[in-house]
Amino acid sequence: MKEDITKWIWQHKDYPNFKYNKLELTDLLTLITPSWMRFNMKKASEFTPMFARFARNVFGVIESDDKKAAKIGIEALENFYKVIGMPKNMREAGVEEDKLEYLSAQATEFGDIGTMTSITKNEALEIYKMAW
Repeated sequence: MKEDITKWIWQHKDYPNFKYNKLELTDLLTLITPSWMRFNMKKASEFTPMFARFARNVFGVIESDDKKAAKIGIEALENFYKVIGMPKNMREAGVEEDKLEYLSAQATEFGDIGTMTSITKNEALEIYKMAW
């Protein structure tokens, strides 16, 4: 089945020059991806099979149950970050906890974001807290 990769995008197109501390937008998005995946599985379970395919195709997960496969894949992604010496969360990357509100406000300055699910400012904050 051909995947619509645009569903994976959740950044706002109006922030190509985003920078926080020493983090580029791509750094921040990479750090929050596991939390974003968990959030979307909870909010819109119809996307769980897509995350399961990610787990199977990228990490070779052998699990027939999509929910279990997706969870294993998310954990594998976090382990990959560790193996390559990347910070595993926003805290390790130097993001202060009191800046999470600012970051969620900045992400949603022009309205809700996301293509998989619509993410509000409060939901963006929830994802950032999960990733902190």
